[in-house]
Amino acid sequence: LSKPPPWECKFSQRQVQMKKNVFPEWILEGRCETDKCFYRIYNCEPIKYTLKLLQRDPTTCNPLPSTN
Repeated sequence: LSKPPPWECKFSQRQVQMKKNVFPEWILEGRCETDKCFYRIYNCEPIKYTLKLLQRDPTTCNPLPSTN
């Protein structure tokens, strides 16, 4: 295994499953494992993104269009 460069912050990620009838079904969540990196010179700062989640209407049936 290769050792990561010292200027990269330690980072962990995991997949989170959303509730039923929500798309995307899975999202990727990441976290800094330490506050500082590269000999405590740099900060590991999380970046937040806005996700647009789609939820299926349980009262409506939307069949897939036929291709033939």
